[in-house]
Amino acid sequence: VLRPANEFILFRSGIAAMSKLVGQSEQTAVSTVAAALWREHVAEEDDVWRFFKGLARTEREEHARRYPNYRYGSRPRTSVKRPPHAQY
Repeated sequence: VLRPANEFILFRSGIAAMSKLVGQSEQTAVSTVAAALWREHVAEEDDVWRFFKGLARTEREEHARRYPNYRYGSRPRTSVKRPPHAQY
């Protein structure tokens, strides 16, 4: 079960959907623009920020209703076995 999306992830998803409509598909650029816009909205605590804050709250509540015993547990990254470096 995935964790519920936070307000920034929901905001970035909206920006990504709009960028597809205008033909921008480079995710690095989309993320950079979304982060800059999000910082502005958070600093001002404007209506956009409040909207996504409420949307995230709704998603968390719905997630809690659907999965009442859910607990997030972080997992350590698995490391890839690499061959030893050659000694010169």
